[in-house]
Amino acid sequence: MKLKDIVSQLANRINQPHVIECYLRKVYAKGYENGRKESPWHEVSEEPKKGEHICVQVGSGNLTSWFATSNIRKDFEDYNVIRWAYISDLIKTIRYE
Repeated sequence: MKLKDIVSQLANRINQPHVIECYLRKVYAKGYENGRKESPWHEVSEEPKKGEHICVQVGSGNLTSWFATSNIRKDFEDYNVIRWAYISDLIKTIRYE
């Protein structure tokens, strides 16, 4: 839903702040849900494909890149990895924003 659509739907309800607030909360929740689905980041419980170039974020917040090994779970534990993403997915995300 585009901002123009939101404005047109709310135009007739300008004197009903409660309705507007409820509607905006729904729009926010939907956007948040969609954003989570499209995120390039993966939980550490998911394993990347062996040999793939990945970006990892460790507990300190620092980012680094690795090539996924066959023992990636141990690597994740040893370096306190909190999330990871395929480099190719990050590049696609940057191009489309």
